[in-house]
This record gives sequence, structure tokens and C-alpha cells, in this order.
Amino acid sequence: MSGSGHRFSRRLAACSVLALGLFSAFPGAALAQDTPDTRPAANPEQRAAALIRPATVYLEGTATGWVRMPDGELFDTAPYEASWTCTGFVVNPDGWVATAGHCVDDLRTMILDAAFGDIYAANTDWTPEELAAFVDGSFTVEGEKGGSDPALEMAVLFGEGTSGTRLPASVIEYRPLEQGDVALLKVQRDDLPSALLATDDDVAIGTPVLSVGFPGSTEQVTDPSLEPTNKSGKVSAKKTSGTVPFYETDAALSGGMSGGPTVDLEGRVIGVNSFGPSGESQAFNFIAPSSGLEELLAARGITAQLGAADERYRDALAAYYDGRYSEAIEGFESVLAMSPEYPGISGLKSDAVRLRDQHGDVSASPASSSSLPLILGGVAVAVLVIAALGGFLILRSRRRTPVPVAAGFHGVPGGPVPPGPAGMGPQQGGPGGFGAPPAGFAPPAGPGGYAPQPQQGAPGYDVPPATPAPVTQGGRFCPSCGTERRDSENFCSNCGQRIG
Repeated sequence: MSGSGHRFSRRLAACSVLALGLFSAFPGAALAQDTPDTRPAANPEQRAAALIRPATVYLEGTATGWVRMPDGELFDTAPYEASWTCTGFVVNPDGWVATAGHCVDDLRTMILDAAFGDIYAANTDWTPEELAAFVDGSFTVEGEKGGSDPALEMAVLFGEGTSGTRLPASVIEYRPLEQGDVALLKVQRDDLPSALLATDDDVAIGTPVLSVGFPGSTEQVTDPSLEPTNKSGKVSAKKTSGTVPFYETDAALSGGMSGGPTVDLEGRVIGVNSFGPSGESQAFNFIAPSSGLEELLAARGITAQLGAADERYRDALAAYYDGRYSEAIEGFESVLAMSPEYPGISGLKSDAVRLRDQHGDVSASPASSSSLPLILGGVAVAVLVIAALGGFLILRSRRRTPVPVAAGFHGVPGGPVPPGPAGMGPQQGGPGGFGAPPAGFAPPAGPGGYAPQPQQGAPGYDVPPATPAPVTQGGRFCPSCGTERRDSENFCSNCGQRIG
């Protein structure tokens, strides 16, 4: 390429840089640029906890009964009362609540435990261990009516913080620990936040899990709260006790968390918190698979499912973690309109407002339908700028410094193409007006309805004659078009006529 050709390339490059600068000023261009993301990122456990949080409930149990000694006499004329707490979770919005079987089973043992202090005070000649074995083997517990079962009252508490709703619950069916350790309760409510169940096929060794519940030990050192504890771990093994299946996990559990859900990182319940080996200092805990719970539900024609408010909540939660805070806030508000007591909403909504104020909403993807027109518009403007400025520079080349052309290139397809009439820009061809079209090619109309003129020398096209220019200064100019030539040139760089 000659020196003039290099200068033209530099000019065209400058045009491109200018056009790109204009393009980058368009709003659509900003969407395609990478900007640092300073929003806090949620870890998978946090997401799983948020998914299961609304369905997790606090359980209170109270058993009342009379203790009868081996000789048939009542130990005391007043009944004994035993109270305990467990955890549960809603599996159907119409008031169906799951928990562990042992949370509603073995009322006799719990009442005898409540009475043991009085029994030991009356039998101090026994060691505690001897007396406990004797009481367990020979004392009976009954209800108000002789021979009846002790009375049981269960209550479900749901809410957030220290504010909650207490609902009486009926025990519909349960399986004791040795038969699967699951129970199904019913409350008179039809809009409770609910959870989804996983299947055994979803659970493998190493599956990350989150065990959720209300440990009783923490209530002794912290303020009362309906916010559950979340313990992470993984499935260590699939075991059986007799013929009953259990999942072994290394998630730390303690008393009070019994009956709570253990979920995968998608927030699906893989099973019910069940038991741990006595005296074990390491985290070897066992989860009753959700398949047993599904059997209890299926026997009554019930399926574990989400409610309308749950679906809306999960959509809003996804928007929140994606950084679409305005959409999340609107979603959380609509959840509260559907279910005013939906737990966990107030904190998430406050966080969404704060994060939006700090970071703003995440813009739509650059490839999204909303940003694509802006980007395409910017591209179109950039192309027009390049084309217009390219044509301007070519015209300037014609007026000031002609571009030398090697002999025989003029009019050959793929070779240089002369500029069009003044004020109209380059003829149809390659970038910057270079490259004549092949024979028979009819170029389309250009921008603004401009139809490029046929290329000179291309077969099948008629070319209007160029306007001759006067010959001056002793043959230093082309006799055909008047373009100044160099001493070494034998052909005009503009029209291709021989001038040597």
C-alpha cells in the first residue's frame, strides 16, 4: 500500500475510533460493559434457609396424666404434667404439619420423668438408678378416666421474632421411632406457608444439607425468638435400623430440633430430624426420610405442595438474590397482601430497600429484549458515522492528494473503486467504498434511499463519463480528469487513464 493509502487507513481508523466513542455514549452500550458488582453475594445455605424458613414452625407439647403404683393406688391424687418443645414444618397450606413421631409418642415416659423427683423423695432408701428402673417397669400412667390414655395437647407457633400466632393442633397419625419416626398434625388454618419434599433419588452420599429447628439449649441463654437455627452438613450414609431407613448426617442437632426439616440446597425437605446416638460427642445424627411422611399424606389423599403465596414468595426471593430489588420489594408486598402473617418478609423487604439504596437494581442482561434495541441503535449510528466520515475522507483525498493505483487494478472486481459524484460518498463496494461488485450484482439502496451508482469497469454496468479537467503545468496533471500525478506514475490514480 502506498503512503497515501496508509494515510487513508489511518483516517478510516480514526473514524472508527470516533464512532466507537459515540457508540459508547449510548445508554445501550453501557449495558454491555462490565462493571464491578459490589452487592453482597448469597451463599447456597443462605438461600436454602430462606426457602424453608417460612414453613418452619415451633411446637409445644403438654401431656397430663395420673401415676399409679404397682399396688393399684395413685401415687398422688393430682395429675402430673409434662411439657416439651419440638420443631415442625408445614407440608400443605391447608394446615398439615409434619414433625417427628417421638414428639407426640411415649407420653407415659414423659409423665413419669415429671413425677420422678417426687417419687424419689418418698423412697430415699433407693439409689436413683435402682428406683428409675423399678418405676419404669412397674408404674403406669393413665388419663382422667381410669385406664384411659393421658391427655395430650399440641400447639403450633409460627411468626417471626417474638411475635407469632399459636394454633391448637390435632395428632392425626404418627409412627414411633422404631417404625420411622414421623408424625402428621392438623391445624385449622388454610393459608400456612408450606415446603416441598424431596425423594430418595434426590439424596446421595455427600449431598449438602441444612438441618433446621429450635434447639432448647439456646433458649436458656438467648432471648425468646421464633427464628430457627440452621446447621449445615452433608449426608454421610444411608442406614437402616431394623428395616427402617435413615439418613446419617454430620449436621449438628440438639434437643428441641427434633421434628424439624433437613433440606437440600434447593430448599426441599429430604427428611425429619430424628435422633443421635447417646453419649456420642461427634455429629452423627439421623434423619427420617421424607418418604415415610409422604406415605402418611397419601393415605389421606394429601400431597405436599406450595400455596399461591409460597410461589409468589419464591419468585420475589429469586429477584432479591439476583439484585432486582425493586421487583423483590413489590413481590414481598404482594405476599403480605395474600398472607399478612407470612414469616420472614419484613427482614427481607428491609434488606432489599437498603441494598437498592446502596447499589441500585441490576440492569437487564445486555442480550435482553429491553436493552437490545438500544445496542442495535448504537451500532446503527456507529455504522452511519463510519460510512459518512469515510466518504468525506475519500472526497478529501480526491480534492487534495490522489491515491496511487497500480496499473491494471482499475475496474477489476475486488480492486479499488473510484468515488461517486461529489457530495454522494463512495460507490457501492467493500468497506470505505473499495471492492467492485461482481457481474450481474444489483446493489441495494443505501442509507436515506441512496442507490449507489454502478461501478466503473464492472461488467454489465454503464458508467457516466468523467468530466475532463484542463491540462496544466506541462503534463503534471491527468488530461482526462485533471488529477495531479507523480513523476513515477504512468496511469492516473483517479480515473486510470494513461498519462505517461
